Parts: sequence; structure tokens; C-alpha cells
Amino acid sequence: MAAKSEEFQKKFQTEAEKYAGLNKKLNKLVTQSQTLETQLNENQMVKDELDITRDDARVFKLVGPVMVPQTVDDAKTNVNRRIDFIKAELKRNSDVVESVTKDVTAQRDILSALEMQARQMAGPGVGPS
Repeated sequence: MAAKSEEFQKKFQTEAEKYAGLNKKLNKLVTQSQTLETQLNENQMVKDELDITRDDARVFKLVGPVMVPQTVDDAKTNVNRRIDFIKAELKRNSDVVESVTKDVTAQRDILSALEMQARQMAGPGVGPS
């Protein structure tokens, strides 16, 4: 009986570690999503400003420590490309978040089942009151 209990404890520990790892991965993905959303908002604000800028205005791009002149059209093109890239990354990240969320839910169900099994093994009168 003690060997069975010890084996069950190891299985529960393994499943709990998987659950913790999935939660950690999910938290990292959510943080990445927030960062991408911030970048998208910043680039959208730049695009909005460029849209109201005259075509003959002087626009500069920071390249390393140097400000390099750039045409308004080039700046708009670069910002639009960045926005498209960020949107694609957000979509990809969202798909991964959805997948990992399903994995977390499945792992939580496994842990719940193991907890019930542990209560049954412990016998009547044991468990939450």
C-alpha cells in the first residue's frame, strides 16, 4: 500500500509540475501579447501623425546614434510594414495562447481527477469540510 501511495504521489507531483510549466508558458505569452499591443499602438500613433504630415515635410529616422533624413512616403511605408508585421505576430501569439490555454485546462482537469482519486484512496471523512 505504501508503494502504491508513493507511486501516486510521484505521479501527482509530475502532473503538478507540468501544470506549473504550462502556466508559466501562458504567462510569458500573455506578456508578449501585451508588449506587441503596446508596439502596435505606438506605431499606429506614428502612422496617424505621418498621415497628417505634409509630403514636403522633413522626417528623420533614428539609425543607431544618427538621425537620417527620410521622405514622408518612405516613413509611411516603413511604419505600415511594421504595423503589418506586429499584427501578424499578434495573430500568431494569440493562436499559441489559445492552444496553451486548452493545455492548461486539460492539465487542471487531470490534477482535479488525481485529487479526487487521492481523497477516495484516503477513505471516508477525509477532504474539504
